[in-house]
Amino acid sequence: MQIEDSDARGDAMQLAIVHRRMIEAHAFSITRDFHLADDVYQEVATVLIAHWQQVPAKDRVLPWLKEVTRRKALELQRKQARLKGMLSHEAMEKVEAAFPIEADAGLAKALANCVDKLSDTARQAIHGRYVENLDVPLVAQRLGRTVQGAYSLLKRARLMLEECVARARRQSGEVR
Repeated sequence: MQIEDSDARGDAMQLAIVHRRMIEAHAFSITRDFHLADDVYQEVATVLIAHWQQVPAKDRVLPWLKEVTRRKALELQRKQARLKGMLSHEAMEKVEAAFPIEADAGLAKALANCVDKLSDTARQAIHGRYVENLDVPLVAQRLGRTVQGAYSLLKRARLMLEECVARARRQSGEVR
């Protein structure tokens, strides 16, 4: 790292500190939640430090910070809204204990055989999304496709797997 680079990174860290109140106030005006506004500040500070090379010049930094703050606030609001409908960890454990699931060796074998029949690209997409638990934009990037293209590829692959597994189970007499 050159001296100029470390100076720029230090300046980015300073921006996070100097503009903390503005970032939190802007985030609060969007979220109406003090705790979420603090989380937004943490996210914005992380962006500043991680992407310090892209921070605009001082005369354009405030509009840039406001936009990053707005995007992070909306993103965290969406995540929080999705989590509100979820059961607590303890409740999920009780539900799982009440409904034990037996391993279905026939299903696992059929699924493995069907995955092998997918195209290489579809197999990579399925592996990335469901084995590595990557989000779809990252799967798309990895495959060199658009996000919409990755969603379409995953949908087609899931449908093919569903049909293939159903066919294999019918042929083996395991109809469920």
